[in-house]
Amino acid sequence: MKWLIIAGIITHTIYLVAVFENYICSPLVHGMQAYKARQKAPAKRLVLFVADGLRADKLFHIKDNVAIAPYLRDKVLNHGSWGVSHTRAPTETRPAHIALIAGFFEDITAIKNAWKENSVEFDSVFNRSYHTYSWGSPDVLLLFNKGIAKKKMTTFMYTLDYQNDARDEGTILDEWVVDNLKEYFKEAKANPVLREKMNKQGVVIFCHLLGIDTNGHHYKPHSQQYLKNIKYVDGAIKQMVSIIEDFFNHDKKTAFIFTSDHGMGDTGSHGSGSVQETSSPLIAWGAGIVRPVYPYPIDNHKDQFTSKWKLQGYKRLDVKQIDIPPLMSTLIGIGIPVNSMGILPVSYLNASKSYIAESMIVNAKQLVAQFEMQRNLKGSTTAFHFFRYYRPLQGQTAEKWLDELKQLHYNGEYSKVIESSRNLAHLAIKGINYYYTYNRLTLSLVVIAGLTGWIIHALIYIVKKYTPLESNTSRLMAVRKSYNARKINLAFLLLYAIAIIILIVEKSSFTYVAYVSVPILLWNRIFHNYETLLNVAKYLIANSLSTKAIFTTIAAILFANLMAMSFNNRMVLTIIFICLGLWPFTTPLVATNKFLAGYWLMSCIVVGIFPSLPAIEETIENSYVVTAGVLNVIIGVYPQIRFKRIRGSIILFQTIIAAIAIYTIKSTAAAREAYFILPIFNQQFSWFALGTCCILPLLSSPILLVRLWSLFISLMTTYILLSISYESLFCIALCNLIAVWIKIEQQLSNYRPRLLALIYFENGTPKASPKLLDLDAESAKKFQVSHLRIAAIFLLFITTAFFGITNIISLNSLSPKPTYRFLTVFSPEAKVVLYVCKIIIPFILVISGIFALQLSLQIPLKCIFLLTFCLTDIIAMHRFLNVLDQGSWVEIGASIAHYLIAMIIPVALILLSGLTIFLLSISLCKRRIQVDDRRDLS
Repeated sequence: MKWLIIAGIITHTIYLVAVFENYICSPLVHGMQAYKARQKAPAKRLVLFVADGLRADKLFHIKDNVAIAPYLRDKVLNHGSWGVSHTRAPTETRPAHIALIAGFFEDITAIKNAWKENSVEFDSVFNRSYHTYSWGSPDVLLLFNKGIAKKKMTTFMYTLDYQNDARDEGTILDEWVVDNLKEYFKEAKANPVLREKMNKQGVVIFCHLLGIDTNGHHYKPHSQQYLKNIKYVDGAIKQMVSIIEDFFNHDKKTAFIFTSDHGMGDTGSHGSGSVQETSSPLIAWGAGIVRPVYPYPIDNHKDQFTSKWKLQGYKRLDVKQIDIPPLMSTLIGIGIPVNSMGILPVSYLNASKSYIAESMIVNAKQLVAQFEMQRNLKGSTTAFHFFRYYRPLQGQTAEKWLDELKQLHYNGEYSKVIESSRNLAHLAIKGINYYYTYNRLTLSLVVIAGLTGWIIHALIYIVKKYTPLESNTSRLMAVRKSYNARKINLAFLLLYAIAIIILIVEKSSFTYVAYVSVPILLWNRIFHNYETLLNVAKYLIANSLSTKAIFTTIAAILFANLMAMSFNNRMVLTIIFICLGLWPFTTPLVATNKFLAGYWLMSCIVVGIFPSLPAIEETIENSYVVTAGVLNVIIGVYPQIRFKRIRGSIILFQTIIAAIAIYTIKSTAAAREAYFILPIFNQQFSWFALGTCCILPLLSSPILLVRLWSLFISLMTTYILLSISYESLFCIALCNLIAVWIKIEQQLSNYRPRLLALIYFENGTPKASPKLLDLDAESAKKFQVSHLRIAAIFLLFITTAFFGITNIISLNSLSPKPTYRFLTVFSPEAKVVLYVCKIIIPFILVISGIFALQLSLQIPLKCIFLLTFCLTDIIAMHRFLNVLDQGSWVEIGASIAHYLIAMIIPVALILLSGLTIFLLSISLCKRRIQVDDRRDLS
């Protein structure tokens, strides 16, 4: 057992880290050369306007033939090109601006910096420009004003305090940009040196307008404030374009691009991948931009936005957001950012075919340079004979392809050049992703092999400890043990040596040595016990149980995968509970106790309702909380009335505390509605209830049933004080289901169960009337298929205890509302402690149920826990393979958290089991035991 525990701790600790090494790695590489076209660019300078948080549908919307942004609509109809810029989650300001200006989507390693900044340096259009003049928010401008770009950027930013003060009226932020740009250009006119510098080839002017996003958050996108801000931005763009054109004497060498970083959901938030959040307007006009194509009869876009916006006949040119940096670079003839993953949208360009074709070659060459750098980096850390090349661009394919493109360009076959360059660019992008995820499959297989090895090792222990099969082959194994052990050790030593040599050649990190060592060591131990596995197989075949064993194994794996799916989709739990409710009807119980079978079905349906409800977030529903409080009081009063033989119980005092808790809930709610501060009594009582919830049960009777009752009332009182909605009702419903489960298992048991009222504790040791519980009896050692069922139901209850009412996303915000009956001032440490208490209380109640079941049926608790851990490791494997490196920050974080939860469940269960056993078995004072042996109090 010690070896199994040590192996389990090491395995799970090492593979906790593996998820970060497998998924949290940057796709960015460095050391590539920047490329640009040699021919003269169609524009001399570029002006980029970004209206933060502007939805495409709000800008292009027209009502009664009146446009909300007439100036920009005029550019669409008469002067330039337009379309929708499609980004992807996370639709947040930082990653969206980086996609817009640097050309790549979110780098997942930003999670190391709490998503606040990129952890890896990157190239950008600003860095490639001759000089960039920028106005706007420090949240955006400081993203790019780093390193070499500092010398190339002139930034004008308002302060964060000024930005925060404008949260009620975001328009003033846009007014600041207009006023400061106007003032700067006025000064530049009077400064010949500055004027000359601004008139250089490759200058970028960037205006970040934050007002729309600010008003959208505060007033929502359908508000008048949001729409008025769009109108203001339209006028501001017109004004700034006039200032810029006047400054450059209308030389027609300026290209203008107007867009937004992301949209916004109807609730005033952004970050996920809804259409409203990922669709941004894109309008381009000026030098190098194609003028409107009208009439254009073909509209291949299925979203029907064109007709809704009354832009039928005007060619719509949609792009990916990362395609905009190559467009901007091409317009003014600067190098495409070396980390850009975008493909030049040639449909926007109004230039010679020769220049467009050359620009496409440059774009393909820039992407091929990234591809080759990824390939070289990966190849330098992989043993040559094991390196798997990306076949479409294997060897010198890309170089030869580029040479052919140059020849086609020289021959004037520009259309072929554009099409072939685009194909090469797409393959290069796929190749970059291939090498970026190169080791992901290998490491995933290593993790699966390691966890599978631990599962098999745990099952071997169960066979040896809890079945009679081991003794049948003990003599045979003793004869062959020494000889076979040497052969097995030699084989695995050779395998381990080969693996280490490969890792050294590949210059792998020490963590990879640990990842590979775990499955080799575990499987070595498994092969040492091959006789046990063979004996199990022979026994199953001899008794015609092989089919049943295979079916049970498949069912367990399917069940574990369903549990893993419930981490993302709580509705899966509802389906499982409905199916579980039908279980007694497949057993003899339906004939002997129809009422119990029916009550079980009803209880399962009641518990199954909760996962189908919205996750608990911030909405306070005190009526649910008060109802749960009343039920808690009734449960406390009930044993006092019916079971009078239970003397000296402290449950009455706990019931009084539960009743006071109801008053506390109602009076606190009344104070909040009247905007009064929290009454001091309410706060002190809440902390008193929390502080005594684990002490009062220790003062109650050591009879198991009474202790369970006492523990439930005490913990439920605290849980109710921490509740804001239906979660307290859920906890009562779950405990009711556990009680019914214990009753059903007692009736289905092959052995006579002990009644919970007949079990008591003396000095922490479980005893029974009239004799001591013999937990080491031979009958308790026998493994039965029902133990797997018990482990599965136990895991279901443990999972439901958390995911039944919430999820990682809703828990992510750590809303202070569940703690408002305890805290009057902001205290992060106290809030975390209260949240932890709220989370673990349902787990303690579930574990107390399985402990009571074990004492009643005398089943081996270690066996149940090991089977549960095997199921959690299957869940962990499922979650590991489904970790996200794309999506919103919340989705990525939740996918990682789900894997971590699955991995730490065994440790959490062991620790909480120790706490639960302590609460059930230890008494702070000696009490006289009076057991009512005439009634089944359970």
